[in-house]
Amino acid sequence: MAMFFETKRGPAVRHGGRVLVPVGRTWGLRVPWSRAAFVWNRPLGVEVEGPGEQRFLPVPDRTRGIQWALLGLGAAVFLLSRFLRKR
Repeated sequence: MAMFFETKRGPAVRHGGRVLVPVGRTWGLRVPWSRAAFVWNRPLGVEVEGPGEQRFLPVPDRTRGIQWALLGLGAAVFLLSRFLRKR
């Protein structure tokens, strides 16, 4: 299996005297014996370029927080059910 990471910039958009460039990251896992792959895309942020300024505005990854919360909830329910079965 081959794992890959790519950071890509989208097309630049002009707005209000500034240039906005979206930036995203792709994580993937390719299965060598087939054309199948697992791919996860997520936005990283936006590069903002204006007169005399250049900054990066990050996009918070709420999906990852939700995934961790669901994993923790599943583990808690599993442990609670094991504890209650033994009683």
